[in-house]
Amino acid sequence: MSFAYPGFLWALFTLVIPILIHLFNFRRVQKIFFSNTRLLRQVKEETSKRRKIKYWLILLSRLLFLFFLVMAFAQPYFPASEQFSASKNVVLYLDNSYSMSAPMPDKTRALDAASSYISEIIKTFPQDTRYKLLTNDFAPSSNNYKTKAEITDLLSQVRFSNISQSLVEIQKKAVSTGRPDIFFISDFQKSTIGNSIIVDTTTQWRLIPVQASNTNNIFIDSAWFDNPYLSGGEKNRLNVWVRNDGNQNAEHLSIKLTINNVLAATATLSVPGNGTTTTAFDISTNPGQFQELRISIQDFPISFDNEFFMAMMPLQRLKIVEVRGGQASKYIESVYGNHQLFEFKSFSVSYIDFTALESADLVVFNELPDFDESVRQLLTSGRIKSYLIVPARQIKFSSYQAVIGLNLQGIDKPAPKEKLSAPDFRNPFFENVFEEKSEAMDMPLATKLFQWGNDPSAILKLRDGSPYLSKTAKGFVLASPLQKEFTDFPQHALFVPVMYRMAAMAKQDLQRPYYFLSENFISIPSDSLAPETPVKLSGLKEIIPSQRYVAGKIFIDVPKFTLSPGFSYITTKTDTLGLLAFNLNKDESRMEMMALPELRKMAGSNKNVSIFEPGSRQAFSNEIKARYLGEPLWKYCLAFALMFILAEILLIRFLK
Repeated sequence: MSFAYPGFLWALFTLVIPILIHLFNFRRVQKIFFSNTRLLRQVKEETSKRRKIKYWLILLSRLLFLFFLVMAFAQPYFPASEQFSASKNVVLYLDNSYSMSAPMPDKTRALDAASSYISEIIKTFPQDTRYKLLTNDFAPSSNNYKTKAEITDLLSQVRFSNISQSLVEIQKKAVSTGRPDIFFISDFQKSTIGNSIIVDTTTQWRLIPVQASNTNNIFIDSAWFDNPYLSGGEKNRLNVWVRNDGNQNAEHLSIKLTINNVLAATATLSVPGNGTTTTAFDISTNPGQFQELRISIQDFPISFDNEFFMAMMPLQRLKIVEVRGGQASKYIESVYGNHQLFEFKSFSVSYIDFTALESADLVVFNELPDFDESVRQLLTSGRIKSYLIVPARQIKFSSYQAVIGLNLQGIDKPAPKEKLSAPDFRNPFFENVFEEKSEAMDMPLATKLFQWGNDPSAILKLRDGSPYLSKTAKGFVLASPLQKEFTDFPQHALFVPVMYRMAAMAKQDLQRPYYFLSENFISIPSDSLAPETPVKLSGLKEIIPSQRYVAGKIFIDVPKFTLSPGFSYITTKTDTLGLLAFNLNKDESRMEMMALPELRKMAGSNKNVSIFEPGSRQAFSNEIKARYLGEPLWKYCLAFALMFILAEILLIRFLK
């Protein structure tokens, strides 16, 4: 124990005064003689015993009163267990992600509780301390140290951020300048904070967990269309995946779908605890119109992720160009002849429109015996987006080798046709292609005209494991012509979905139905725009984002700190190029928090890392003052002094 003003301890000599008063009685005693005092002497002896007890109790009360009064002025205290930083620089990290909207036991939001903790911190530290307020936005204001008044003003402006930062990123930002004390105030959400430990031993880390009272959460994890390439007026199915992150089953959960702010469908579903459920809505596409799809559920008290946004664009037909040899089959024209889905053009090898080849999404070289120099240059230069090579009966291997880039080997005498192996359903090429996945499914017959070694990622394989259809860096290649003597693949039910899938994968500039606000950039086609034409994002706010024009595309930097979940149209002065739907990253919806043992594990064995266990704001205030200011005892001394002076009064008044 130490004293703030030890000089007052000299006043303890005043304890002698009441002792002297009680030891010496300065009142004169007058003697009175009586004839018989035997009875009086007995009364005096009995009263004297009681009077001595009273005097000693009064003396003790006065001594204790004076002792604790002197102690109150000397201000004793228990020394602080932790010291202020020598540099007097403090970094305050405040987690303002949406998970901090969860309610605390006192019904306030976790973000409000965290802000109150920061207020207590800056009240405790000396006036000349400098602070940085760091949030998930990594705003420019967090680059410089500021005064207490400036930090208080910034604290009042903190809002929820669309961005979640990992522990590694926060460590890099916090210790970028100097070696400050770091107060890390967060809910320590497992899905976002990561599994890293604090390895910095040069700074003092103070972990302050803000634990919400209810972290059960139901949210829409993802959604997708059965066929994102359907044209207007056709039926499509929207699949919605709902996740329950709590332990209790959710029964009769209502889910709604609105299209362009009009209620389109509703459903009721049950989601098991710590499980998922998928539901589906049948919808119709609307030709030539942007459609805003909003999927919503009712879940409380965590409601920031109760809505999921998707966009449907007017379908642009895929551009398919066929370059056919003299003996080429008609199957390519048949499969891509659907004018609602494809814009198909076919050219003879003798009359090629090279402009059409460069603008096509997929170019099919159908049974060309050779590639002339101009076609080879076009393919090797990368000006063709994607291609499919169907070999002819007789080919020039050197020409094919130069174009495909594989180690081709000819087959002198093709083997008899045999069934292909069942496809690898784990291959991303077959995602959402099959409703039922069975290794025993019927497969087409085929044989190979040439081979190119082992390809573990081949889309289709022969029984001997050699590839029949493979994907190269820029396209696809078949091992035989689409002729009856080599294969019955064009007559098989697998042919159409495989060819459609190749065309869909070739559509590189197809906009996704939704994006996450954590993404860095979005690319959109800009064939009809001049490179200097700026585009805007028009939604709740109109924003001109950072953008750059590269090879017929505009790359837009996602203004993640400005946008909110919802819809934004991509516009120019005269046209609307597209519709974007933005959602929060779903890692933020996983509300499982680190418990204290896990926090201690994250802290590791570093002695420079300590963990607070705050409850209410007052409890945190007491804990931080005890750590940095010590435990003051003068209040207790003053209370005891008042108690003993009251005891003296009561003894004099009531003890006869």
